[in-house]
Amino acid sequence: MKHRWLAATTALIVTVSPVLMNAADPPDPGIELIGVGSVPGSALDLSGLQDSQICALDIDKLPTSNCISAALLGGFGSGFTYTGYDDVFLGTPDRGPFDGRTDVPYLDRFHFFHVKLDPAAAFPNITATLLDTRFFTGTGNTSFVGDAYAFAPDDLGAPRFDPEAFGRWSESIARYMGTAKFIVYMTVVIAAWFGWNTLAPAGMRFDPYTFTFLTLILSLQASYAAPLILLAQNRQTDRDRVGMDEDRRRAAMQKADTEYLAREIASLRIALGEVATRDFLRSELARLADELDEAAHRRQKLERKEWEEERT
Repeated sequence: MKHRWLAATTALIVTVSPVLMNAADPPDPGIELIGVGSVPGSALDLSGLQDSQICALDIDKLPTSNCISAALLGGFGSGFTYTGYDDVFLGTPDRGPFDGRTDVPYLDRFHFFHVKLDPAAAFPNITATLLDTRFFTGTGNTSFVGDAYAFAPDDLGAPRFDPEAFGRWSESIARYMGTAKFIVYMTVVIAAWFGWNTLAPAGMRFDPYTFTFLTLILSLQASYAAPLILLAQNRQTDRDRVGMDEDRRRAAMQKADTEYLAREIASLRIALGEVATRDFLRSELARLADELDEAAHRRQKLERKEWEEERT
């Protein structure tokens, strides 16, 4: 609780990839420890709540004298990660001091740290500087709070309604009512009911003809079975809708891929159509050879004619 949340320091161990590792983990031959640093858990953040106090509640939900500053930095556990920008890390504390049982709700927040490593210095060689503190807010600028009593204000141990568990239970009931086993069991029970209340001695019949109590039980069963079946159908419809959306998304991706491949194949065919083939080269070489032979023949005739003219 308080001592755990007010941990003296939060270890910051930076590795080559910059990943935070726990110094207590066994050494990995592929990982080299290059830095160790700490952030005081008793330091104050930049939330602006340094003038406010937050106190623990006792078992009767009354404030105690065990109070701390509402701006206490606290511990981070594993909630510390690299933002990917300029050696800035993001830290998120837990739900607050005193395990969330406080007189005023703890405003959930996150912090930005600038972590500087000096590889040439001796351990500890990591310096963490708090840059900013911001609150988690929802719709309407409402703050998220780490208040344990927000779940069950009267009793922290009281059971809470789980819609998903109820939905799974209703589906199992509807699925069982749609089996032959349920019909056989119900038929056996009704037949035994009829037989007992018809053939048993009059003093031992608990629901004689007209079987009013059985009619009431069957009516209650039908009145509960109908909404349970509808709930199961609605959940199945939601699953089918999600499945259809996923199928539609995949079909769109496949269509885009197919169109891209078709365009690429068409461009390749056009490019191949402009490339000289073997037959085309042979025909062109044969044509050029014929033209050269014809030119050589004409030149020979011209030379012979000139020779004959010189003789005459």
